[in-house]
This record gives sequence, structure tokens and C-alpha cells, in this order.
Amino acid sequence: MSEESRQISQERELAGAEVLIVDSDPAVPKGLEKILAPRGMPVSSATTHEKALELVTAKIFGVVVIDLDTPSPNAGLRLVEAVRERSPTSLVLVLASRKSFDAAVAAFRIGANDVVLKAPDQVDYLTARIVDAAGDWVTRGKTKVLLGEIRDALEEFLRRIMEAERRATDLEDQVAGRPAGGAAVDEEVRMLFVDSDDRLFKALQRSAKGYVFTLAQTGGEALDYFAKGAFQLALVGPTLPDLPSSLIIKTLKAQAPETIVIAYEPNGRLDIVETSRAISIVPKFTAAAQLADRLDELAQAHRAKLRERRYLTAFRERHYEFLRKLSDLRKKIERAIEDGEDTFKFGGGV
Repeated sequence: MSEESRQISQERELAGAEVLIVDSDPAVPKGLEKILAPRGMPVSSATTHEKALELVTAKIFGVVVIDLDTPSPNAGLRLVEAVRERSPTSLVLVLASRKSFDAAVAAFRIGANDVVLKAPDQVDYLTARIVDAAGDWVTRGKTKVLLGEIRDALEEFLRRIMEAERRATDLEDQVAGRPAGGAAVDEEVRMLFVDSDDRLFKALQRSAKGYVFTLAQTGGEALDYFAKGAFQLALVGPTLPDLPSSLIIKTLKAQAPETIVIAYEPNGRLDIVETSRAISIVPKFTAAAQLADRLDELAQAHRAKLRERRYLTAFRERHYEFLRKLSDLRKKIERAIEDGEDTFKFGGGV
């Protein structure tokens, strides 16, 4: 590749890395703009911190160059901190009109990537640092995009493998004469009804066929029943003489996460209670028929949940090492995306 082609390629690469120059002397950004514009790098400028923060909030800058003494000695340090907070991906260079070890150390500590002496003989060095910083910013952006694509591809790959395993498991069940998914659910669905008021219990017994209902009229009785046998569904009412309904629901969910637990309030809501949320199935519960009409649907949901649990258990058993390595790789990718590998920072002109 010729030198001219290489320069054109570099300009295209840096075109997306806009530079913000913050200096109370307008001649500084004008001078840097003349140098950087031919390289394809757009330059914005601000003479105050307020304007700089307004610009940083409105758009993403690859590089931000901040004068240490704008508007007063060492005041630029505050802006460095604010820019790092509002635009953590931007690379920050600090211009210092004097050599100050303490100021340079302070700038590095709060996130500056380099401190460059503000002097005519340092213009070439400053230009090179801005170009390098912009190139690094572009590279890191591309790397982040690539890592995101790799992460998404891994997730899609895992999803497809699991789907293939599901089909294979269903075929194994068919060959063995088992129901698809091997869900060990009896034709009769067992339901634990927990409430001191048994009127809804009796109404469901009359209207819902194919279900085995067990009545517990105290919280302690409900926990005893639950410990002795498996229930596909549990319906918990609001009035118990010994324990709060919320405690019973929490305990049932902890002991058997696969059980569908339903909380009800007469003339109120009928909710499926999940670990972190409640799913409303009847907004105003006034008649047993409202629940009876949904029991078949809920039973099918329970069977689907058991099938999914069986699929996942079988998949984990067959591919434990693969899943462990995939989990470790996913964590590394996420850390790389969040943190970036900031190998750019090193000392400079001060």
C-alpha cells in the first residue's frame, strides 16, 4: 500500500472520532483544527466548562483535550472528572502551560490519559497523541461491537443446541413409549387449597372435574400437606388463623418452585405468584367459575414447566463442562465490553 493510500485509509478510520478542545484561548482550538481537519477529524471547541459539558452530553467525542488552567489555575481538573463521569468512553488529554508534577499526578488519578506541556515545541507531540487517542478510541469501539456480536452468536448457538436437544429428547421418549417431554404428570392434577373459608373449595369440587383437591384451613396444616405430597397447583386465600398468607406462599415457592401458586382475594385479584412478581389472571375475582375456566390452562402450564425443567436438567448433565466453559467465556466478554481494556494510558509531556 502506498503512503497516500495509507493516509486516506487512516483518515477514513478517524472520521468518526470527533475531538473536543476546551480552552479559554480561542486560538488553541483554531490552531488544532487546522492541523486535524486534513486528517479527517472533526473538531468542536468550548471556552467554558458549561459549554464543554453541554457538548459532551449532546454527543460522543473520541478525544477531549482540556486546558488545565481554564478558567483558572488547575480548574481543568474538575472538568476532567466531570467528562470522565458523563462520557466514560472518551479519552482525555490535559494541556498544561507549566510543568507541575502534582497537577499531572492529580490529572492521572481522576482519569486523564495523558498530560502534555502547552508549548510550541510540543505541537507535533500533542498532534500525535490526539491521533493515537482517536485511533485507539475507534479500535476500542470496533472491538466492543465485535465482542457484542460474538456474545450474541454464542447465545444463538446455545439456543439452537438446546432446541436440537429438546427434539432429540422427544424422539427418545417416543421410541420408549413415553409421552413427549417425559412429563411425569398424572391425568388427575393435585391442587392444595389453603383457606379457612371452604366455600370456594366446595364450589371448585363441584365444577372442576379431573382434579384432586385437598383442603388446608390453617397455615400449619398446609405446610404439613405440602411436605408429604406433590401438588401441581396451590391456591392460597387471604384468611388464615395462624400464619400470614404471604408467608405460606413464600414457603411453598421455596420448597417446590415448579408448583404453580395462586393467591386470591374475594372481589379482588387472582394472581399467579412468581419469585419476583405476580401475574394477574383475573382482575376481579367474584365467582368460582372464573378459576374453574382457567384450571386446564394452568395444568398445561405446569406440564410445560416440568418438561422445560427436564430438558434443562438433561442438557446440563450431558454438557456440564461445555456450559461451564461457556459461562466463563460469557463473563469475560461482558467484563471486556463493560470495562474495555484501557491500555492507552501512559505518561507524556509533563
